[in-house]
Amino acid sequence: MKKLFSSIAVLAGLLTFAQEKKDTIRKETQIEGITVTARKPTVESKVDRTVFNVANSSILAGNTTWDVLRMTPLVSIDNNDAVKAEGESVTVYINDRKSVFTGKELKEYLKTIPADNLMKIEVITSPSSRYETAGSVINIVLKKEMMKELKEV
Repeated sequence: MKKLFSSIAVLAGLLTFAQEKKDTIRKETQIEGITVTARKPTVESKVDRTVFNVANSSILAGNTTWDVLRMTPLVSIDNNDAVKAEGESVTVYINDRKSVFTGKELKEYLKTIPADNLMKIEVITSPSSRYETAGSVINIVLKKEMMKELKEV
């Protein structure tokens, strides 16, 4: 019995000492700051549209906007360079402005825009009334630097 009490006393003393020692060893470290980087998914499915976020993507290197449009989900281009979404003809918008180009003209125009200036391509299958069309819409969204260049031309 005496051994049991002495064992318990030694154990209690060790636990108390260990607790005190743990508290005295604690150090505080301050960090200057944290940077959190979030990325949008490459393909986002929304209620009325599918968004192909290509900004900061590796597919931009060495390609043109036309090349990226050909890689866009839901988009197909036939032998006559007619752009279609889900098999239906579309109206192409650039930065929410209706493009006057179609077919080969559109192809040649988009080939002049480097893909590095591209932010995203929206395939809008259920366009709102602000888009003046009955069918689907493809909205090509360029970076702001490119928008300034186009306005100057």
